[in-house]
Amino acid sequence: NRSLDLDSIISEVKAQYEEIAQRSRAEAESWYQSKYEELQVTAGRHGDDLRNTRQEISEINRMVQRLRSEIDHVKKQVWWGPWRRNTSSLPRRQGSHQPSFGKFLCA
Repeated sequence: NRSLDLDSIISEVKAQYEEIAQRSRAEAESWYQSKYEELQVTAGRHGDDLRNTRQEISEINRMVQRLRSEIDHVKKQVWWGPWRRNTSSLPRRQGSHQPSFGKFLCA
């Protein structure tokens, strides 16, 4: 009689344990799936952010190149501008469009 009660108690505890274990597995799988999906979304967002940042860097690099070119152009204008204005009155060598510097070097 007692052994029958013990066997039924063990059987019932085992069934309850199996039920709890099954729920825990399902909950763990559900949690894992939701975390996996969150990570996929986060990774996608980071990928988009990285792509946008690379594009911004590329645009800034193009702007820097353009500004450097403009600066070089302005520097040349500032450097050569006064010389060009003053050379119109200097004598030129025949057959050449270069100004004659001989007078300035000997003076």
